Amino acid sequence: MTLKRLGLWMIGVAVALIALAGAVIVHTAGPPFVDTLRSPIFQTPMHNTLNLQAGDYLVYENAANFSASPPDSGSLRGVTIVGPDTQPIPLSIPSTVQKLNRDGDTFSSVVEFHAPQAGAYVITVVSSNAATVVIGRDLGKLVLSILGWVALGLLGAAMLVAGVIMLIVARSKRRRETAIIAISPTVTGYPAGASNGWPIPISGSPTGAHTPAPAPPPRPGWYPDPEARHKYRWWNGQHWEAPLPDQPEEK
Repeated sequence: MTLKRLGLWMIGVAVALIALAGAVIVHTAGPPFVDTLRSPIFQTPMHNTLNLQAGDYLVYENAANFSASPPDSGSLRGVTIVGPDTQPIPLSIPSTVQKLNRDGDTFSSVVEFHAPQAGAYVITVVSSNAATVVIGRDLGKLVLSILGWVALGLLGAAMLVAGVIMLIVARSKRRRETAIIAISPTVTGYPAGASNGWPIPISGSPTGAHTPAPAPPPRPGWYPDPEARHKYRWWNGQHWEAPLPDQPEEK
């Protein structure tokens, strides 16, 4: 496989990988990120029914003024959630606190829960003073779920760069070869005094080696004059052309 073909192949594979990874990331992580950043801010005490998709969620509360009420039965930090099947949703304290900035306020995650299915969830949040809360996706887990696709996209980007470099190198090499052929007076060297037949290359078959089948005539070009009257003479591919009238003869 030539360098050019290898570069084109790598670019094709890279574009496919980047497109696949991008499509999965946008489909998987795009809507949850947007929903969290655009989710409404609720004032406590809160008792609302929200339509949630299946996934991991956090209850973000304003860190500046939230004060949880004493825990009631089935509540955690004043939060109670009932699923679409009217069963309580298990709640837990997040292992790491996540921050969310909305409208100039900073919200911190205080409760996490998992929505097992899409549907209507009744969420109640009670605090001992006026506070604001946001119900949004667990962005940390969301990022972890797409890390593999991000790595695949980065691999595709690296392959794309490598493929472009290969094409540039192949093009540069081709241009150098073309330039060398253009400025060379002969394609290969031929000794002076060759017969009036075809030009004979300097590099022939090794002594004693099997003689191959006759090669086709050399392609047209300037070669050493076989009659040694001039330095070079035009070979048209079949026979020698007459020397040019104004071509000076060598003494």
